[in-house]
Amino acid sequence: MLKARFQCLQRLRVTPERACDIIVACVILHNIATIRGEHCPSEPDISSDPNHEHPDPPTDIQDGRAVRDTISYRDGMMNDIKMQIDNMHENLREDISSLREEAKADTNKLRHELSQKIEALHETHAETTSIQKDMERALCDTTDRLTALEKDHETLKKDYNKLHDKCLDLENRSRRNNLRVVGINEDAEGGNPSRFMAEFFSEVLGKENDDSLIMIDRAHRTLAPKPRTGERPRAMIVRLHYYTDREKILRLSREKGRLFYKGSPVHIFPDMNPEVSKLRASFNPVKGKLRNAGIPYSLYYPAKLTITVNNAKHSFTDPREAEKFVSTHVQNPATSTA
Repeated sequence: MLKARFQCLQRLRVTPERACDIIVACVILHNIATIRGEHCPSEPDISSDPNHEHPDPPTDIQDGRAVRDTISYRDGMMNDIKMQIDNMHENLREDISSLREEAKADTNKLRHELSQKIEALHETHAETTSIQKDMERALCDTTDRLTALEKDHETLKKDYNKLHDKCLDLENRSRRNNLRVVGINEDAEGGNPSRFMAEFFSEVLGKENDDSLIMIDRAHRTLAPKPRTGERPRAMIVRLHYYTDREKILRLSREKGRLFYKGSPVHIFPDMNPEVSKLRASFNPVKGKLRNAGIPYSLYYPAKLTITVNNAKHSFTDPREAEKFVSTHVQNPATSTA
């Protein structure tokens, strides 16, 4: 097939190296022709011709054909390569142009979306900044108002404490002529509590102390519900006309110690409001220890305990401090005897 296409191969009389180059060039040219679709001529059958001779072609003719074939091969290859390069260049140009247009469209789309989002963020930021400024102003106003309220509260608190102390003082002053008697059985006073209490004081404190008539303005039970049978009776509240009579009754009750009325123990106390009474009652355990130890003491209004130890007076308004002092400085007679 190569000999039919290339006649130079019919009578190839060259060196082996030269023959290899020619054959390679013919093969390359044959492949190019096959790619282009050129018709391949048929090879004549000369093997059966006995008169056929194979004379050796001249060397210069063989070299000229090889040069022409090489030049033709080179030009064809260059043309093919140039055509492929041009096609590739055109394809690349089209692809680059298409990619550029797509990238430009995508960039514009992204720029538009980013512009919208940035604008929305700016609006949100401006709104947030406005809200923050409003909150800061409101917070400043609230802080100023709170400071003013705290000052007003402190002032009102001081005024309240003053008024509270004054009310307590006025209430207790209104009760300064009152006595509270605990332990009298229910209904023992009958229908006339004032007369009953006058007879009660005379009997309990002793008729020998009735150097003057005790004037009672009024007497009544406390306002608590009436107790059932067997329960603790309500206390009697007695208002005396003169403060000196009240002090005299309290002095005589302290001098007599334990008091009894018809076999039942009774107690006589100053009548004070519940708050002061609670404060004074908190000193009861300490007063019990002082009585057992034989230590003199006094409980002043409203709730101030004064203890006399070794001719020295010690005052306490806190029952815990008084308890601590008694435990440390006062010796129990029972303990010392043991």
